[in-house]
Amino acid sequence: MKKFLALLLLSGFISNAALAADIEGLWFTENQAAQVKVYQCEDRFCGEIVWLEEPTWDQDDVDNNKDAVLGAPKIDLKNDVESLRSRPILGMHMLNGLKKVENNQYEDGKIYDAESGNTYSCEAKLADAGDKLEMTGYIGVSWFGRTTTWTRVQ
Repeated sequence: MKKFLALLLLSGFISNAALAADIEGLWFTENQAAQVKVYQCEDRFCGEIVWLEEPTWDQDDVDNNKDAVLGAPKIDLKNDVESLRSRPILGMHMLNGLKKVENNQYEDGKIYDAESGNTYSCEAKLADAGDKLEMTGYIGVSWFGRTTTWTRVQ
């Protein structure tokens, strides 16, 4: 009986440890077109694009965007701030200020979407024993936001 109780308590600690997985690490975006490195910045979390499946403009990009240059590194052409339109997508800091509020829950962040050129408020939730990161970007109220699921890079 003592062994059973000890095993039961131990399994509870292991489960809690698994649920309290860390948001830090390398994540594939939902479409797996990019990898984002999430890291601690002071008492919050930030993210940087560290890999792109297609880091340079291809012919389709050039055909659909007059400012894209075939074979050149992709840049932030859709940014509302003109001075930022020449910054590279690769290496871009696109997640800022995400604060852990409880196990597996993060909020009060900002996330930049280079595909639209928009910045959104964001919150995140770790799921699937820490292998999935549900990122919700929104304006105003998170209920009206859009959630995408990132997958931890193994």
